[in-house]
Amino acid sequence: MAYEKRNVSTAEGAMTVHITIPEKVDAKKPALIVLQEAFGVNHHILNVCKRLAEHGYVALAPELFHRAGEGIVVEYTNFQAARPLLGGLTNARLIEDMTQTFQLAKTLPFVDSTKIGTIGFCMGGFAALLAACHIDLTAAISFYGGGMTEERPGFAFKPYMHEFKSIKCPVLMGFGAEDQSIPPAQIDLIRDQLKQAHVKAEIVVYPEAQHGFLCDERSSFNPKMADKGWKDIFNWLQQYGRMTL
Repeated sequence: MAYEKRNVSTAEGAMTVHITIPEKVDAKKPALIVLQEAFGVNHHILNVCKRLAEHGYVALAPELFHRAGEGIVVEYTNFQAARPLLGGLTNARLIEDMTQTFQLAKTLPFVDSTKIGTIGFCMGGFAALLAACHIDLTAAISFYGGGMTEERPGFAFKPYMHEFKSIKCPVLMGFGAEDQSIPPAQIDLIRDQLKQAHVKAEIVVYPEAQHGFLCDERSSFNPKMADKGWKDIFNWLQQYGRMTL
């Protein structure tokens, strides 16, 4: 597979986008905008991009912390260092960054511009569905994205369930049953609001899984549930996400 970096313009400066391309590009491919956790476009996120490319998808990972500098990565054991970075991100800034990445994807000669979706984790899970409210996506995948139902102290993100009615693409959401930061009541509220907004959505709750269970670099990694989660993701993309290869 191939890897490259591109810069896109935002109102507050250039943003780096990491692009991973499948090994065989004999036809235009679907693309997924990979939205980072609270720790930057790190080794794990780049591995996610590789996994997607191995399955035939072009992966684009924008550096959402670009306003604080280029290439910012925070250790998983140092969440306090991530707090000020999160505090500087607003819904509007995320929307701008994702829109610019979407526009970049549409210009790439190896991307099928009719098949562009989002996939995000943690903070990126929040962003993945937010993008679907504002961008004409083909699919949106959100894993353990918090902050959708209520504000969180110290974060500039705002809940946006009232915008679910603007979502036009199918949605897949995954949560850990043991995720203390996103209790069952919040998941139920998200499910209810998506239903009221007539969004075609599938929500999967993974038994014995904690926040971040898909990431093999976090202490909360759950190999069994991570394996199921990735199988669910790729099956859903093909069957329901309109992202056929």
